[in-house]
Amino acid sequence: EKVVGRLLDSLVQLDYPKENLEVIVVEDESKDRTLTICQEYSARYPWIKIFHRDSSLGKGDALNYAFHQSKGEIIATFDADDIPEPQAVTKALRYFNNPETGAVHGYHRVLNLRESIVSRLAAYENFVYRLSNDGKYALKLFVTFSGSNTFFRRTA
Repeated sequence: EKVVGRLLDSLVQLDYPKENLEVIVVEDESKDRTLTICQEYSARYPWIKIFHRDSSLGKGDALNYAFHQSKGEIIATFDADDIPEPQAVTKALRYFNNPETGAVHGYHRVLNLRESIVSRLAAYENFVYRLSNDGKYALKLFVTFSGSNTFFRRTA
């Protein structure tokens, strides 16, 4: 409830044609106002589609469910606590002009570093993740993708 509205606000602000955008929100087992907030956005923006499920089998299951509900060739994933910058989709999609590109991972920036030790630990984790992946990429090794701010070609 505390973060999903902020995410949906940022998706509304994306600098990308909304007629080419499809947002799938899988809401499962929230005990707060999350479903109501999502439904309010969906009523205002028809390209935001809400799928409510009475049980949760975890994030992976929700992502698979959303994948099967979506229609686009490029699939993006964002966690509820993300705030994508307005150019996030446009920047990521330019890499898919290369038909061999199967996936793109966006940058993570922790916004509330001074607010808690958890935020600082998340920033440190992001730093180590980027350092590791940049090194693997330079060596042409397998790189990992975290579950947020990622873009995948449906056929990859």
